[in-house]
Amino acid sequence: MKKALLLFITGALFSCSPIYMVSKSEFQQIPKGTKKIVIQTEMADDSLFTIISKSFSREGWVVKSDKGSMQISAEPKSVGSGTALKPFVFIEDKKAYYSGEWGLDQKGQLMMQSMVRANTVAFEPIAFERSGITKNDVAFQGLLLLAKKIPGELTYSK
Repeated sequence: MKKALLLFITGALFSCSPIYMVSKSEFQQIPKGTKKIVIQTEMADDSLFTIISKSFSREGWVVKSDKGSMQISAEPKSVGSGTALKPFVFIEDKKAYYSGEWGLDQKGQLMMQSMVRANTVAFEPIAFERSGITKNDVAFQGLLLLAKKIPGELTYSK
C-alpha cells in the first residue's frame, strides 16, 4: 500500500508527459522490462574495468570498485526529475553488464516529505517500464547514458 502510494504521488508530482534523456526513437527501442544493459567490446576485461571506472569518475560519481570480482558501483547520484541512480557494473568475457537501483534524490525527498510527511530513502532495482513518466524510466535512461560512453555493441537484457 505504502509503495503504491509512493509511486502514485511521485508520478503525479513530477510529470505527466514522458521524460526523454535519450532520443525518442532510442527510448522506444528499449524493451519493456529491461533490467540490464550489456556492452560487448574487444577490450581485455582489465582495460574495460579501468575505462569504466575512469568514465564514472569523470562524470562526478564516487566510485567503489573490486577488481578481484570485476565489479564497479557508485554512490547514488541525482540524474534529474527527483531521481537518484545507484549504478552497478559487472565485467566478464569482454562484456560490461550495467544494472542499478533508483531512489529519490534530495529534491524528490523534499517533495515526498511535503506531500505525505514521510522520509523515503529506500532504493529499488531498475526495470524499464517504457512509459517515460516513472522514476524507473528516468534512472534507466541515466544508466544508458553511462553505458553509451563505452565503445562497443550495446544490447539489452531482462
